[in-house]
Amino acid sequence: MKKIEIKNYGSVLSLIYAILILTLGVLLVSYPDESQKFISYVIGGLLIVVAVIKFTWVYFSKKYQEKSGKWDIVVAIISLLLGLACILFYEYIEQALRIGLGIIVAFMGINRFINAFKVLKTKMFIPLLVMAVLLIGAGVFTICYQNLAIIGFGVILIIFGALEIAGYICYQFVKPEQTTIEVKEAEYEIVKK
Repeated sequence: MKKIEIKNYGSVLSLIYAILILTLGVLLVSYPDESQKFISYVIGGLLIVVAVIKFTWVYFSKKYQEKSGKWDIVVAIISLLLGLACILFYEYIEQALRIGLGIIVAFMGINRFINAFKVLKTKMFIPLLVMAVLLIGAGVFTICYQNLAIIGFGVILIIFGALEIAGYICYQFVKPEQTTIEVKEAEYEIVKK
């Protein structure tokens, strides 16, 4: 028998967790530029720390001096350069990622648009055409709208936090007596054809 644990909202920690998630989502949506800057600084700082650790390990490691592995130095240099780029040029990195993603999505839409006309006289024409127009529009929107990823992630966090708070409130009114369910495993036999 397997036991399945049902999510328990009885703890106040689950409410605090949900409020923190909701607050983080509101901050990301309300202050996307500052959030992007902060996230870039954190990622850049972490990459620089990784580079320093790698350089230190390479410099003090006797195993490295005995072996001829140069990839650790390459990884450390790349990590250091990416970390510095995240800190110094965070605006350009966001723009490059946004424009690159927008071009990819728009290209997928153009490809679907071309494929739609290959099946002009079938039932698939209208759905492919609608999908193509939606993808092209999404690609152009992604290229034109700044901080789309930060705001989208913030909205997801707001929805998740709100659902968790609603779950906590509902749990307070309907406290289930049983939070674990025992499930019998099905017996089955594999038959070869």
